[in-house]
Formats: sequence, structure tokens, C-alpha cells
Amino acid sequence: GTIFPPYNLSRLSSVLRENKYDVNVFDLNVKCYNFLRTYEEPEVETADTMAHRGTYWESVQYHFWLGEQYYKYLHSKLEPILDKGIQEILNTGDDIIGFSLYETNYECTTYVIKKLKEFNPNLTIVVGGPETIIRYHDKTEINILNSDIGDYLDYIVIGEGEYHILEIMENYKSNYSDIKIMGDLFSKINLDDLPFPDYSDYDFNDYRHKSGVSLETSRGCVASCTFCSETLFWKFRQRGGSRLIDEVKYQINEYGVNRFWFIDSLVNGDLNKFYDFIS
Repeated sequence: GTIFPPYNLSRLSSVLRENKYDVNVFDLNVKCYNFLRTYEEPEVETADTMAHRGTYWESVQYHFWLGEQYYKYLHSKLEPILDKGIQEILNTGDDIIGFSLYETNYECTTYVIKKLKEFNPNLTIVVGGPETIIRYHDKTEINILNSDIGDYLDYIVIGEGEYHILEIMENYKSNYSDIKIMGDLFSKINLDDLPFPDYSDYDFNDYRHKSGVSLETSRGCVASCTFCSETLFWKFRQRGGSRLIDEVKYQINEYGVNRFWFIDSLVNGDLNKFYDFIS
């Protein structure tokens, strides 16, 4: 998530804005990344921390973000940036805050959620993302409910967030006493019906590639590989070629980008639509 602005947040913010909601977006991940690259240890660094400085976002270093490892090596460094982000979020006056939750940002997100609720217990907290569940094969166990932030949450969204975000906005001010669990892994949104991702919230200079955005041509996969979690989520859908071309043109004209990162699991699952796009 440090190469281009986050696609998931950009997609969700565009859905909200198209429906006349005010939105604030904070990419604390890239702020932590840029801070840690230039971080200077106040004391003598060990060979271990020196070896990994600036590379914590590489996939082979993911274990540094988990459990005790995170608090041993990273939290004290990142806490000032997270605290600043928390204050910026509170300063917006927003009363509903959403988080995309992954294994590698779980500890950071837990810290931020607890602090936000500490400052303002009336905040509505929404989480989505793969870390909300754990048993993908039977699609039943809500992992996050039994976690150390389960009591801080108001909504848990499973599956495609675009499908439920407007329902949440319409109803979150109602006096619910229980956590609302929304969605499943079987939704099948028509991707061509969604608005183009909105990248207006980001400073492109914060990212490793300063002139590019992500592009989703499809969602899901047509294969049934037993080793892959993709087949356990939604069914495969591919977007129409003309709609994709319109999005590429829009992003070029709107933001001056000149490169696109394809984030699909399978770009050519529907060969007819794929040909329409590339021809």
C-alpha cells in the first residue's frame, strides 16, 4: 500500500460522495511508511533493526507487524504518527469512522480505534476487510468479535463494502445496542455500476510512484485452486472494456497520471471483455 494511493478507500469514498455524503480520508499507512524511512533511533540500533529499517513494508518482513513483534520493534517508533493521525481524525468532527482491517495493520488499527473511543465514546466504528473473519472455508466464524477490540465496534462488514456502506450511513444514528454484522462472501456487485475511484484525498508525492493509480478490471477468479483464498470469496466478474477505457481517460485527465497498476487476481477471465479493453 505504498506504491499508489489505496484503491479500496478511493472506491468507498467515491460511492459516498456520489450519494452526497461528506467524507474525510486518512492514509496513515503511507504516513508511517514515510516517517519510518527517515527515523533515527534515539539509542544505538541493533543489527536487527538496522537491517530492516525502511523495509518493514516488504512482504518478507510482515511478521514485524504481528503481536509482540510489532510492540517490540515498531510501535514506539510509530506511536507519534498514529497519535497525530488520531487527533486529525477527531478534529474533523466526524461521528462515524471506518477501517480496512488486515493482518498486518491489525495492531496499529487496534491502537487507533481504542484511542478514538477513549477520546469520544460516542463515535460509531466500522471495520471491514479480510481480518474480520478467520475460517474462510466455512465462512461462518466472525473472528473480530472475540478480539480485544470487539467491544469497541459498531459495524462489521464482510465481503464487498460498496454493497453495504450506504445502508450503514442511512441507519448508523439509530439506537442499536448490539454490533451489526453485515454482508457475506457471496455478494456479486456489478462493478460497472460503481463510480470511478476518487483520488482527490491524497498527495501523490507521498507514494513511491508519484504518477499512477490502481485499476480493477475484474473481481474474483474463474479457477478453483485449493491453495488460494480468492476462490473462497466472491464470484468472478469482469468489467466492460468501454467502461474501463472511460476510467483510464478520466483518471488521466483528473490527476495527470501516466501509469496504472492492475490489481486483479485474473485480468483475462472473460476473454471477450478483455479483448474489448485491449483492442
